Amino acid sequence: MKIRELIRKIVEDVKKKKELFAIDDYFIEKIVKKYLSSNAKLKNFLIEHEPKTLSRSGKYKQLIKKIRSELRKVYGVYAKKDFEKRKEFLEKRDYDSILKSHLSTKERFGSYPKLYEKIWGITGKPKSILDLACGMNPFSFGHMNIKNLTYWAIDISEEDAKLISKFFKKEKINGKAKAMDLLKIKEKNIFEKFPKFDVAFLFKFLDTAIIKSRKIAELLIKSITAKWVVVSFSTKTIGQKEMKKANRDWIIKMCKRLEYEVKVLNFENEIFYVIKK
Repeated sequence: MKIRELIRKIVEDVKKKKELFAIDDYFIEKIVKKYLSSNAKLKNFLIEHEPKTLSRSGKYKQLIKKIRSELRKVYGVYAKKDFEKRKEFLEKRDYDSILKSHLSTKERFGSYPKLYEKIWGITGKPKSILDLACGMNPFSFGHMNIKNLTYWAIDISEEDAKLISKFFKKEKINGKAKAMDLLKIKEKNIFEKFPKFDVAFLFKFLDTAIIKSRKIAELLIKSITAKWVVVSFSTKTIGQKEMKKANRDWIIKMCKRLEYEVKVLNFENEIFYVIKK
């Protein structure tokens, strides 16, 4: 197994714990690299194994536990400081600084006006949006060029959901934010009581969902109560290198099989699939 493949597997396995799921990959990768660089014997041992056999290794399981333990300590402090800064930015209505405080929205920041213009050019300007696994994306509302909008934001973090709720109230947006684990779609239809939306966002989430199963990713898209679903994927590795194959051909094949229309939008760090159900 190549070192990049090993790091990717470790990051994915670490994030299988619900409380660590929302942490940006690059943050976990730093800790993984630190552990591997300080223990050459362990690194060589791990590389020699195939992914399936490695998961059963006692040494590998112990490594995952250690990394999770450090993340709970280090990231807990980091996240608390980050959250306090965002509250300060919210009070000042400095929403661009909030967008820049999170990796995904920071990377997307300079593209927001053009991105929404391109999306609305396909879907039409929506009157309602469902933003799933939203992170800080709702704070890009000012870049959407839309005045009257119903906006539901769903994220796994309860603290982030509360922050977004305050933002909606502060800006008098007809919005609702709540915490929800999207991966529970396999157990039940979590969107059963949701209203119908014009457009749903699912930015940079499906790569995480397919760790468990590609069927979960498909089930999510089929179950979302929206006419249009816009999914996105990073075009860079967690080491910020350009991916050799940035296109997710399985999305195109899935849409063809389900008889959904799909259009592709390419941006610097991200590829978007605009799906009409």
